[in-house]
Order: sequence, then structure tokens, then C-alpha cells
Amino acid sequence: MIEYQLYALYRQVFEKGKQAVKDQKMLIKGKEIPLIFEEHTSGWNLYVVSPFSKKKIIIKEDGKLIHL
Repeated sequence: MIEYQLYALYRQVFEKGKQAVKDQKMLIKGKEIPLIFEEHTSGWNLYVVSPFSKKKIIIKEDGKLIHL
């Protein structure tokens, strides 16, 4: 479920630019989780940190999901 929400926000970045996700939050099990947009030399990442497991779920600019 988190992956689908993150992918929908990823699509917004492509359609409207990175400002489309600025200050966005995801609602997961009743908790608002801040969305983090991070630019780097090889592209960008969009990710959230689970308040339950403290793990990151990242979607890269190429659409690949990474669970850390």
C-alpha cells in the first residue's frame, strides 16, 4: 500500500515538477508521515521513513523501489 501511494506521488513529480510534492505527507495507519524529496548528482529520490519499523521506502527517478 505504501508503495502505491509513493508511486502516485512519484508520478506527480514527473507531471508537475518537484514542487508538487513539497510539504506532502502520507497517511499510514492513522499517522501522517512526511514525504522527503532529495536531489543528488545522479538524479533524485522520493522517500518516507516508516514510524513503525524506522526503515526507508525509496522510489528513485527511474521508478525503482528500494527498501532499506
